[in-house]
Amino acid sequence: MQSFDLREHAPNIHKLLEGSRVRLFKGEYTMQGDVDWVVFDDMHYTREMLSDIPKEKRIYIAWEPIRNYKKLKRDFSRIYTYRSDMHDNVTCLPFAFPNLRAMIKPVNFWKKKLCVMITRNGTGLRKRVVRFFDTLEEPGFDLYGRKKIETSRFYRGPIPGCHSTLSKVKVNKEYRFSFCIENTALPGYISEKVFNAFHAATVPIYWGAPDVTRYIPQECFIDMRKFPTLQALYDYLQRISEEEYDLYLKNIEKFIRSSQAQIFSEETFAKLLKEM
Repeated sequence: MQSFDLREHAPNIHKLLEGSRVRLFKGEYTMQGDVDWVVFDDMHYTREMLSDIPKEKRIYIAWEPIRNYKKLKRDFSRIYTYRSDMHDNVTCLPFAFPNLRAMIKPVNFWKKKLCVMITRNGTGLRKRVVRFFDTLEEPGFDLYGRKKIETSRFYRGPIPGCHSTLSKVKVNKEYRFSFCIENTALPGYISEKVFNAFHAATVPIYWGAPDVTRYIPQECFIDMRKFPTLQALYDYLQRISEEEYDLYLKNIEKFIRSSQAQIFSEETFAKLLKEM
């Protein structure tokens, strides 16, 4: 099997695939010898790349929500996606974002600022959150990203790298809460955002997959959908005691170590690649 470079999503994948028949590469692919499958990573392919590869040997991994299923079904024999509403166990098959990491040692509750948002895309909800905090005098909120998604005096600049980088952990760990707002709200669509917060010993404020509690216990995050206004959410964040906060972290750590969480591990993802 040969595949596009997956290291930005799963940095330990090379080590986990040692001794297997899976080979990873980056760049345009030309059919080389007798391979079982060619796995394409997201939308990084052209029709020219597919021309030498029989359809029955093409597999597609959708890291982002699928927007043109008919096109993918035309081009690939199997499609792996975390869109749970699309799984048919024939062509469209399940996988989960491999971003599970052990929790680091938490920063002291009283040394943490209140909340942070790290993002590079300005969705409507993210912009509303930024605008809300900008109306407050000293809210304990900071915004990081490659660019300002909204004019704000709390913008602190870019975070280098992508996905679950050490730089993001270093920022997240200094806050009690981290806004984890997905690009869209689709069943099963749980990206790296919530796991970045878990890894940094920060409690996620989550908005996204409507079925998130099918995968992650409610006790591990704050569900934005349960608050009628951003003011109500902010008031709740301010009221949380050290004891209540520590309980969130204990629940997160328990989940990370559980069998339920292992679908999000790199080991599970490596196993999927090996068994394709």
